[in-house]
Amino acid sequence: MTRTMIKLGLVLVVTLAIPACVVLEDTCISGCMAGEKSIINAEATRLTRDQVIAHVSSRTEVWWKGGGYYDPNGDLRVKWRKAWNTGTWTVSANGELCNDIPKLGRHCHYYMDNAGAVTMVSAGKSVGVREMLEGNRLAGL
Repeated sequence: MTRTMIKLGLVLVVTLAIPACVVLEDTCISGCMAGEKSIINAEATRLTRDQVIAHVSSRTEVWWKGGGYYDPNGDLRVKWRKAWNTGTWTVSANGELCNDIPKLGRHCHYYMDNAGAVTMVSAGKSVGVREMLEGNRLAGL
């Protein structure tokens, strides 16, 4: 019983340490990562289709375990966990970018201009500001 109480106490401490989240009612976005650039300000605006294309085209987006190069012709080159893949990318009328990679599936997200920092939003959650490198820089990731 003592072990159960200790575990419960640790969970309670962790729960109380979680910072308050910022929620934007009009886009249903929340961010809860303390110390990260992932919490979205209420003044943030969603990037338009043209803005998303300008943001990613001819650039390499750095991800947690790799990255993707967005060729202007719609081809996508990906290095993920040291494995190379190819696919395509498209941007919908509402600014949602979708990556279609046969071996990895379809992944869609959009971007918010968060006080000058462009923040990626995936599955309704901010995943932070991604570094964008000019040109195809996948070899260096």
